[in-house]
Amino acid sequence: MLTAERKEMLKRIGYSTKAIDILEGKVNIGEISAPDICISDESSCGDLLILYLAIENDAIKDATYQYIGCLGMQLAASALTQLVKGTSLAQAARITEDNVVQYLEKVPEQMVECIEFAVK
Repeated sequence: MLTAERKEMLKRIGYSTKAIDILEGKVNIGEISAPDICISDESSCGDLLILYLAIENDAIKDATYQYIGCLGMQLAASALTQLVKGTSLAQAARITEDNVVQYLEKVPEQMVECIEFAVK
């Protein structure tokens, strides 16, 4: 749970209330047992992201992730997994960095790099 002090600091540096709530809730962090798709990648800065997808009838039934990295990676992956749930694989493939930023409402400019990596 984020302290009131930390939430205020995150607001001051440019995170929306929605983004802070997602961080605090640790949305979609974890592993799906027996995922249909498991994708992992490491960013140039050393962050590691592992995405787990459960697929049913060409639609993403569930999406979770694990990561080693910064707060920005956690937020980017949480938002991305929320956006892909319930979509077809084709729709998920069309999600862009802008879609994630719009979903989060407001993030600091330096966070966009984490979003770009997560979407890739």
